[in-house]
Amino acid sequence: MQNHILLKRLQDFEFLRGLDHETMIALANSAMWKVFPPHAVVFWEGDTESNLYYLQYGSLKALRTAPDGREQVLRFLDAGEIFNEIGVLAKRPNPVTAVALEESGIWLIPRHALEEVVMK
Repeated sequence: MQNHILLKRLQDFEFLRGLDHETMIALANSAMWKVFPPHAVVFWEGDTESNLYYLQYGSLKALRTAPDGREQVLRFLDAGEIFNEIGVLAKRPNPVTAVALEESGIWLIPRHALEEVVMK
């Protein structure tokens, strides 16, 4: 799949502004494309996540589960959003579970690619 849409979005992402074009292309080329069906878990609360995510289409909810099993929705994510930027670089457990509300196409950008960019 072409990742030109991802490249354009990465160029607009404030965290990555100022990077040269070749570095941005390398970052986009490191990404993996994945489609999540409705109700699929993208990542679980408590897991240490190794990807930055770009939601190209679809929508997600970010929720926490109470000890009694009740879910508390903290945020909805819509197409065009980048998420998990702090968690992926801090290597901390996810504070939420992310679940697809509808079919959702997501780019997964691996931590190692981001760390290479940050180290430059």
